[in-house]
Amino acid sequence: SDALSGTTAYDRSGAGNHGTLAGGTVIAEGRVGQGLYFDGADDTVSVADAASLRQSTFTLTTWIKWSSLPSTWASLVARDSGSNNNNYALTYSSTSTERWNSAIDPDWSNDYVRYAAPAPELGRWYYFTTTYDNATGDFRLYLDGIQVAQRTVTASPDTSSGGQLLMG
Repeated sequence: SDALSGTTAYDRSGAGNHGTLAGGTVIAEGRVGQGLYFDGADDTVSVADAASLRQSTFTLTTWIKWSSLPSTWASLVARDSGSNNNNYALTYSSTSTERWNSAIDPDWSNDYVRYAAPAPELGRWYYFTTTYDNATGDFRLYLDGIQVAQRTVTASPDTSSGGQLLMG
C-alpha cells in the first residue's frame, strides 16, 4: 500500500507516527517508491509528539534531491522540543562552506557536527544521515553512506513531551 495519501504520510514502521502534509506539499516520485516535493517556502510534514520520538540516542536520515538550492538554510528533519527550539535537527546551509549539518542545541554553539563540501549537484539523489549516542556523546554525519564528520559533544537531547517532528 502507499505510504502517502491525500494529506497523510503514513508511518510504515508500526509506531503509528503518521505525518500531516501542509503548505501544498506534493506527493512525488521518491528515491524508492513515493516521496515528497517541498517548495522550500512553506511545505512541511508534521508528526505529533510521541514517546517514540523523544529519544536521547537517535538516527535521522533522509534521501534528498535538490531541484534548486535554498538561498540560506533548510531544515530537513527537526524535532521541536515544544519551547520553540529544535531539540535535534538535520539541516543544509547555502551560506556556509559547512553545508551539511546536524545539531542538538538550538543555538548551534557547541553541540553540532558539520561537513564542508561543494554545493550539491542539482537533480542528484543524496543519502544524508546523522547518528548520536547519548551515552558516549558520539555525534556523526554521513553523506551517501560515508562518514564525513564526527565529534564528541556534551548535549543531551530534550526528551520531554510537547514537541513535534517536522520535515521540510
